Amino acid sequence: MRAGIGLVYFTLTPIEVTKMTKRRTILKTVLAAPVMSIVNAGSAQTVRNVSKPINKGSDIQVGVNEVDHFMWAAVDLELASAEFERLTGVRPAFGGRHMGFGTHNALVSLSNGSYMEVLALDPEQDTGGPLGAEIALLTSPEILAFHIKRADLESVVSVYQEMNIAYTGPFDLSRQRPDGEVLRWRLLLAESPVYKHALPVFIDWMDAPHPSKSAPAGCELIHFEVGYPYNEELSSLYEKLDVTVPVVYSREPYAKATLDTPKGKVVLHGRL
Repeated sequence: MRAGIGLVYFTLTPIEVTKMTKRRTILKTVLAAPVMSIVNAGSAQTVRNVSKPINKGSDIQVGVNEVDHFMWAAVDLELASAEFERLTGVRPAFGGRHMGFGTHNALVSLSNGSYMEVLALDPEQDTGGPLGAEIALLTSPEILAFHIKRADLESVVSVYQEMNIAYTGPFDLSRQRPDGEVLRWRLLLAESPVYKHALPVFIDWMDAPHPSKSAPAGCELIHFEVGYPYNEELSSLYEKLDVTVPVVYSREPYAKATLDTPKGKVVLHGRL
């Protein structure tokens, strides 16, 4: 699920340099981010690591049409799948293994052409890499990253070059499903020490069958938002990237997805 691990050297704009001084607690030298866009495992004050049902309300279709999928990560796949089923009433189906990256997954369709990937450590693989170390610190499942559909990944590259944001890709990846079919796709991910995982991973499935079509149904993504300390600036960058996901102010970066499920509305959180 990634092209390789190595040190990354960043070219920062004057704005980013200023913010690095202000936000020393969230900036550090980073390794090339894996496709999973590893979450900071430190404590978050604004958004607790909680996934819980909420009362029924109006179905606001916001920021959902272009979301390809979320990565909801945990240490143990069976326990995380059982927790997702407890919350929603839908059991994720095993998707496959990411050989060489120490993880495996289970999937649930979220309608609208999107899906939830339950991602966990694979006990049959070496999980000692950076991704495995980050997942091992999680005490409960949470959203690690979100992917945006984009057929023209080169247009995203142009924006990153204009904004002096380092990136990796586009590059090709593949995974073999349990039925033996091989899925192939392309990915592009930002390597910004400022925005970190508040920037989405962009994915192009090319001619591959989309996982949402074969994953268990019953859940629907009805709202998605990102919280960020400099929300107006991030919103402006999203606009340049043609990303319609709403950004709201929050002291700590977060992701929040609201699902309509057989058990009612469910909110899944993650620290970005």
